[in-house]
Amino acid sequence: MQNNFMFLYEGIKARIDYLSSLKVKGIVIGPIHQNSADLVNDTNLEVIDKKFGNEEDFLNLLDAAKKKGIHVVLDLTPNYNGQNNSLFDADIAKKGMEYWLNKGVSGIRFGNVDTILQNPDVVEEWKNITNNYSSEGKERVLILHVKNMVTNNTALLMDDVLSTLGKEPAAAEVITMLSRHIEIAGDQWLGWMVGGRELGHMASMVKNRLYRLYQIMLFTLPGTPFTNYGDEIGLEDTQEKDSKAKFPVMPWKYQQSMEAGPRFTNKTVEDQEKDTDSLLNLYKALSDLKVKERSLQHGDFHIINSNSNIFAYLRDWDQNERFLAVLNFADTKTTADLDRGRLPLKAKVVLSSDPKRPKGEIVLQNIELDPSEGLLLSFPYVS
Repeated sequence: MQNNFMFLYEGIKARIDYLSSLKVKGIVIGPIHQNSADLVNDTNLEVIDKKFGNEEDFLNLLDAAKKKGIHVVLDLTPNYNGQNNSLFDADIAKKGMEYWLNKGVSGIRFGNVDTILQNPDVVEEWKNITNNYSSEGKERVLILHVKNMVTNNTALLMDDVLSTLGKEPAAAEVITMLSRHIEIAGDQWLGWMVGGRELGHMASMVKNRLYRLYQIMLFTLPGTPFTNYGDEIGLEDTQEKDSKAKFPVMPWKYQQSMEAGPRFTNKTVEDQEKDTDSLLNLYKALSDLKVKERSLQHGDFHIINSNSNIFAYLRDWDQNERFLAVLNFADTKTTADLDRGRLPLKAKVVLSSDPKRPKGEIVLQNIELDPSEGLLLSFPYVS
């Protein structure tokens, strides 16, 4: 989960149990270092900006997260208050990486660093740094937010990929875009996200009718789903015309939601936790599956041919349970006519974006899907 709101140690520490309930295995914090826009001499990746807390606060947070099995990745995007990261050379980044890896962070994220990465040796150097701080069971990760693919063994956060498709893409557009990037990535580990610190919240970038379908897709694609804070409840950007628009208040309870504005009234964490059909509880179910099911964690990815409104794909791994995602991007009812080459006659309904969808077995021939419905099915391995 990507934590983009103002860093206050006590505030985040108080929500560690909540993050644990979401089955979150890692959080990205920051950037929180000293940075004056576009000023190299007034930027220090090793010093926390006072408005976000101090180093002691941060180290206490690391300890609290570790006790819950949550890894902390630190965002060291050098010029996060400015526009031009090309002003900052790779050596500045390397020093910052080594400083915070020594302090115990589980990884480093860099955003908007495509210009720096034009030097083919930079990624290799950065990767070597994280490798040098890794040990068995304590791997350190390097996450790069890039607009263009980097041919190197690192994790790529592809938040621009899905975001550029617009609020209401057709299934064919999604299939073409994802297939191309998955193929180019090869063995590189991908992170999927719609929006983020630089772009805003998913609810402001995707039509409401497709929001639940997108959550199903993010959790079932190969790689790791990244969640901007509040995306689990459908939090939207504010209508403000400044940089604060992308950092709305998280509405934990009713009173907080009223203070934030009337549009939050039915989106509080408190209310959604009580509602079994809520977006939050769909998110929890998907996160639980991602943690438990090997096919969703490591499985091969096979696109299943169907009609033009449908994006269907299979995830399978060794002799583990198989998972079939069937996503209807149309705003009308659609019959999914699936290519049955890799599929059995029947499969079990695991969950749907439509809470009214009955559980149980369905025949995998001419599946009727409601408008914008995302359906996740499973079936056992058969030798």
